[in-house]
Amino acid sequence: MKGEGDSLDFGERDYDPRIGRFWSIDRLQSKYPWMSPYSFVANNPIMNREIDGRDWTITTVKDDKGNTTIKMTLDVAVVNTSRNKTLDMHCLADAVKNQVQTSYSMTYKNDDGTTTTVEATVNARVLNDINELADNEHLVQVVNPGQHGVGRGYGIAPLNGKRVYLNEKYVDGIINGDDDNTVPHELGHTAGLKHADMPQHMEFNDAMNGQSFTPCTPCVENNVNNAMYTAKNPRLGGGTYLDDKKSVEINPSQIKVMVKNYDEGKLNKETKGQ
Repeated sequence: MKGEGDSLDFGERDYDPRIGRFWSIDRLQSKYPWMSPYSFVANNPIMNREIDGRDWTITTVKDDKGNTTIKMTLDVAVVNTSRNKTLDMHCLADAVKNQVQTSYSMTYKNDDGTTTTVEATVNARVLNDINELADNEHLVQVVNPGQHGVGRGYGIAPLNGKRVYLNEKYVDGIINGDDDNTVPHELGHTAGLKHADMPQHMEFNDAMNGQSFTPCTPCVENNVNNAMYTAKNPRLGGGTYLDDKKSVEINPSQIKVMVKNYDEGKLNKETKGQ
């Protein structure tokens, strides 16, 4: 706001309250051809929030009965910079979308009897060149083993960051449905989720808010198919390896961590770590 009655800066575009409209069109207009490019929050300010270019977007709304709806939206682009040019990147984009939406969408009961519904939406596209990446997108990049910290493992992602690196050796498994774990797992790191079986990597508050499952045996048993174990290849030793196909679940405590991280401005950082 420059002064009383002047424009409001929404990050991606400016709003003029004197005429009740934006000066410029939404740069994501091509994704929503059925709406006016000058519209605000799809004309539904109760359920939606104007995005200011952040990749993870999380909105929480309660109804008059105390039930909660959490809407998570992720814009992501996939690109192949590995030597393996036979990979079908459009199929990978579809797998990223479907796997994340499945793992992060849920409905659960709260202690007070109310219900929380989590709706995860992923917008995924394929890049021909990494330089085509938009500012508001996460990047899922297929790389050669040994690049960007990817050794013999399936993939890696910086905590709270915007990039996921996948080992090209295992991408076919993601595409054909043999591996439904790696993408939700690594994108979980970008949302601030840590390895549930590595308390030594956590702060005290992480253990208290439900991120750590060990050494609590019932916690492990109640989360046997959780996506956020270390998922190391058993042939390499270490970690709590479960099942590439079944270890796909995110629990309510982890959803709360994601919401908290988003509200505190911790997500969508160009960080190096994890």
